[in-house]
Amino acid sequence: MDKRSALLAGVCTSALAFSLGSQASADEYTVSNEAELRAAVLSANADPDATATIILAGDILMSSSTSLLPPSKPITIDTQGFTLTGNISTGNGALFLTDSGTSDPVTLEGNFVGGNAAAGTAGSGLIMRTGVSAINNGVIVGGNSLDADGGSGVQLGTTGVGPTSFVNNGTIRGGDGPTNGVNANGAGIHVRVPTIMPLINNGTVEGGVGAAAIIVRPGTASLNLINSGTISAGAGQVDAIRWMTGATTGTLSLELQSGSVINGNVVANATATTDTLRLGGAANDTFDVSAIGPQYQNFDTFEKTGSSTWALTGTGTATTDWVIQQGTLQIGNGGTSGSVTGNITNNAALSFNRTDAMTFAGTISGTGIVSQIGSGTTVLSGTNAYAGGTFLNAGTLSVSSDGNLGDASGALNFEGGTLQVTGTGFTGTDRTINWGANGGGFDIADAANTFNVDQDIAGGGRLAMTGAGTLVLTGSNNFSGGTTISAGTLQLGDGGTSGSIAGDVLNNGTLAFDRSDAQTFSGTISGSGTVNQIGSGTTVLTGSNSYSSGTTISTGTLQLGNGGTSGSILGDVVNNATLAFNRLNSMNFAGTISGSGEIHQVGSGLTNLTGDSSGFTGTTTVDAGTLAVNGSLCGDVNVLAGGRLQGIGTVCDTNNTGTIAPGNSIGTLTVAGNYTGNGGTLEIETELGGDASPTDRLVVTGDTAGSTNVKVINVGGTGAATVEGIKIVDVGGASSGTFSLLGDYVINGEQAVVAGAYGYTLQKNGVSTPSDGDWYLRSELTSPTAPGEPENPGEPGGPIYQPGAPLYEAYAQVLQSLNGVSSLQQRVGNRYWAGAGNSALAQGDGPGTVEAAPMPSEGGDTVTDARGIWARIDGAHGKFEPRTSTTDADYDIDTWKLTTGIDGQFYESDAGKLIGSLTAHYGHASADITSFFGDGSIDTDGYGLGGTLTWYGQNGFYVDGQAQATWYDSDLTSDTLGTSLTDGNNGFGYAFSLETGKRIDLDQSWTLTPQAQLAYSNVDIDDFTDPFGADVSFGSGDSLKGRVGLSADYQNAWEDGAGKLTRTNLYGIANLYYEFLDGNETDVSGVNFATANDRTWGGIGAGGSYNWNDDKYSLYSEVSINTSLSNFADSYSVNGTAGFRVKF
Repeated sequence: MDKRSALLAGVCTSALAFSLGSQASADEYTVSNEAELRAAVLSANADPDATATIILAGDILMSSSTSLLPPSKPITIDTQGFTLTGNISTGNGALFLTDSGTSDPVTLEGNFVGGNAAAGTAGSGLIMRTGVSAINNGVIVGGNSLDADGGSGVQLGTTGVGPTSFVNNGTIRGGDGPTNGVNANGAGIHVRVPTIMPLINNGTVEGGVGAAAIIVRPGTASLNLINSGTISAGAGQVDAIRWMTGATTGTLSLELQSGSVINGNVVANATATTDTLRLGGAANDTFDVSAIGPQYQNFDTFEKTGSSTWALTGTGTATTDWVIQQGTLQIGNGGTSGSVTGNITNNAALSFNRTDAMTFAGTISGTGIVSQIGSGTTVLSGTNAYAGGTFLNAGTLSVSSDGNLGDASGALNFEGGTLQVTGTGFTGTDRTINWGANGGGFDIADAANTFNVDQDIAGGGRLAMTGAGTLVLTGSNNFSGGTTISAGTLQLGDGGTSGSIAGDVLNNGTLAFDRSDAQTFSGTISGSGTVNQIGSGTTVLTGSNSYSSGTTISTGTLQLGNGGTSGSILGDVVNNATLAFNRLNSMNFAGTISGSGEIHQVGSGLTNLTGDSSGFTGTTTVDAGTLAVNGSLCGDVNVLAGGRLQGIGTVCDTNNTGTIAPGNSIGTLTVAGNYTGNGGTLEIETELGGDASPTDRLVVTGDTAGSTNVKVINVGGTGAATVEGIKIVDVGGASSGTFSLLGDYVINGEQAVVAGAYGYTLQKNGVSTPSDGDWYLRSELTSPTAPGEPENPGEPGGPIYQPGAPLYEAYAQVLQSLNGVSSLQQRVGNRYWAGAGNSALAQGDGPGTVEAAPMPSEGGDTVTDARGIWARIDGAHGKFEPRTSTTDADYDIDTWKLTTGIDGQFYESDAGKLIGSLTAHYGHASADITSFFGDGSIDTDGYGLGGTLTWYGQNGFYVDGQAQATWYDSDLTSDTLGTSLTDGNNGFGYAFSLETGKRIDLDQSWTLTPQAQLAYSNVDIDDFTDPFGADVSFGSGDSLKGRVGLSADYQNAWEDGAGKLTRTNLYGIANLYYEFLDGNETDVSGVNFATANDRTWGGIGAGGSYNWNDDKYSLYSEVSINTSLSNFADSYSVNGTAGFRVKF
């Protein structure tokens, strides 16, 4: 059914309601005149639809001043672009609403214009009376007057009565009139009654020309206004919101929400005491407090409501007490303005957000929290009672007492901000400290103030210390973000056993340690600041610290390292207590150490001091490890038994119970004062050679006393003869101290060390300066003093050769003892049988008679064994006193040698036989060498191969040639040194021999054999270096020895009981030997050692052969004794050989 037709037909409301029944959906009514509009409201009330919409079909002029029927449901009146206008001639309002009796609003969409007036006051756009609620989404404009007041855009209530609520989301504007601005004329909204309900403006409210936007009628009218829109005074008017002239009662409650714009003054009731300005809503915004007073006038109370954050900007001059009910009131918005003059009751959150410094002098009370979030500094100077705690998120919150931080139950919550403490009265707090991920800081502003934090600080953020004062941490703090000291002092501990931090420290101020126990700080300390040790305990630094302004040790001990490989500092140290170094590796310290304290080297590693610490007046003790002074260090220096002092620097008075080693390799350590040896050791590295050899040296400018052992380490020196010697101790004062060499051996009653071919002893006083008191290493013999004079001393002033030199010198002779060759008779026994030795059966004399065969000279034959396998063993003992020996060495040699061979006939003729042999041999020589310079032994094993070739002539003439090669393995041991000089040294020798002789028949049994032999022998070894660095090699190892001899032989033969031929040959022999060469030479690190035995020797011997079983088997042997003919019986050898041969 068409509602507009029903209205026109005048259908009664009850009939219409009966015919439509109840409807759940909204319905629309289209109207084109005032009557239809009023009827539509009537119909809508009766309609069962939940809501209704009345739509204008054209412009409507309202002629009646009667209100519309009160709506009983939400009704929307939408002009659809047309205009609903009040009566122009009467100045009526466009729309008059009253007495709805329900909270359901009337919603206005479109254009609503109050009636204009040609004379008198114009009409209002909307008039609302008791119980009405309305929402304006359109445009409401008061009527214009030609000669009087413009109409109000909206008139709320009348005397004593008013609407339930009004929300403006659109535009409201007062009408124009020549008398606007007087009282309520032309106001956007005219409030006539107390408005307990809120007047909510989300849109625009404007006054007409010359008029205020909102006028409150005097009397009992009040205004409760919530504004998030724009409220503007009309052109020519300064007040946007005000009371009418003469108002003495009523209050203004103004809540600004985000988006609020008020152009013009807001004038509250000057005579009231509860006018309230609120900042509320859910969205954040800013408020310029400089507008309080000039723009926002006569307000008594200031509040923050809603969940939003309102930032106060500008600079206020009025005293304004604020109450924070909800959300956050923020002073400042990240700039340099924003303030409150007055007190704040804080039951939610109060924040300070400025980039500069500001002071809040009021008091803060309530249950809320206070936060510092700006990058600037906020000073709280009042005694505050807020209980929610303090949050430091950024910038600095400055206080001078604990009372500035609110109730004592409130915690300090650090999340990036700094707490500044000014003055000297605030020295600590019992509040809970919560440490966030962004950390925080303390600024102890007054240099005379010490602020104590006993609480444990735990969390992930960094701690920053600023200000000229001192912050003392006595808790077990384990915040992990590290520490920054920008100024002032951060002190760990207050003399007790607690107070610590973890992590690294950027120190541009002072970091102090004040504990009575031992504590370890493993973090790294960097920056331009200082570190102070002021506690009586021990502070151990194990980090690689680089802070640059030095260290002061006033009390207790500062220890670098804890026995590991880290722990160091840079810069200078003022040490009036104890500085300790405890590392197991090397560390360098280049700073200057001053003061009167103690320095202790306690670690097993090396501490290298390179700075100028000549101003230090305390005591240095080297308890363990090594202290290297490569700069200067004064005060007393004590080197204990487990310690070592070295370097090329300067120390002062020194006591040595441990080890002092000048230099770091080769260098000089200076004692600028006195030196006392307490049984300690002076370790000298030197390149042992001549007088000018590079060497460590201990220079003592003062006196020496006590006893000191001297250990010499040869660094590549090959030895040399000295004159003055190598100076190792230079004494400037009284040389009363004793320096005793810790040698490799003892010679001439003195300790000596070995270098190359030489030995060195330690001597006091120079050769050319016999009273200088200095100490020298010399490789020159001194005259022995009784008792204990050696039996065969070297020549005083001559060189001291090392104990191995006699062994090296005799080495070739020992090898020669195995390398020589034997005579033919010694090698194979008798192979030549003739005369009585070559028996035969006599013809014509009865059977079985044995007669001698004719001699070769009588035309008889000889028998020569042609084939056989043989073996023999030789043994000898010799004692030799060479005619020439650099080391004056004598030696005894014991040898044995096993030789085996196989013989075969190569050629035979009527003149004789040629027999060859292949041989193999193995032997051992053991020699004992004695010399003034040292005794020892040589043990040599040799093995080799050889060959022989022998011509046996029928006439008794023979020629024998031999050649052999031998490989040697030798061990040389020094008894004097008590050590092996070389093990398994390899050598090689070869020898050639040519022997000839002729048997001369004397009778059937006796012959004489003159003979001559010439043998050449050469031996050599692999060069080696002995344990003392001496290089050993042979210069010459050959021998050319001649022998002439005469043997007398007696032969016999017989037939044994088995009918087998048995023979014997017995002989005696005399020999003369001559050595044609000049002996052997050995090079020891460039020094030639020569030895040569006497050239001429003589010898006698006896031997024989026994053949049986028709010459199948043969035993032979010889014993002899040889002696030097130059020194008869002083050099000799006793020799023996025995052999066994089997013929095949």
